[in-house]
Amino acid sequence: MSAVHLEPLNNGVLDQCQQDGINPMFWSCLGGGGLINSESEQAVRIRAALEKVASEHNVNNIEQIAYSWLLTLPCAGLPILGSSSIERIKIAVAATDIKLSREQWYRVWEASNGKSIP
Repeated sequence: MSAVHLEPLNNGVLDQCQQDGINPMFWSCLGGGGLINSESEQAVRIRAALEKVASEHNVNNIEQIAYSWLLTLPCAGLPILGSSSIERIKIAVAATDIKLSREQWYRVWEASNGKSIP
């Protein structure tokens, strides 16, 4: 699950986890690096949205906002970093102090989907 891969939000998996009291684990939170490195239209849109939210929180790392975006979900998912880099771990831990507003969360969701919520 990541801002690049929204299937669990749309197919009921996260709803089922929440209903059953299961905390899902989010593998590839940064889209397997695609969120940061890809030049796809979707990745570019998401990065722009993450950068705007990051500036609103005085954060200079969009990875922190990407993790915070996942942590905002009511299913209480557990991001799996897939990295042993101390710097990347510090970035992820710092995300726990960032609280996104609903409006900020939906801006990232809209960027991923390429459409606005009516």
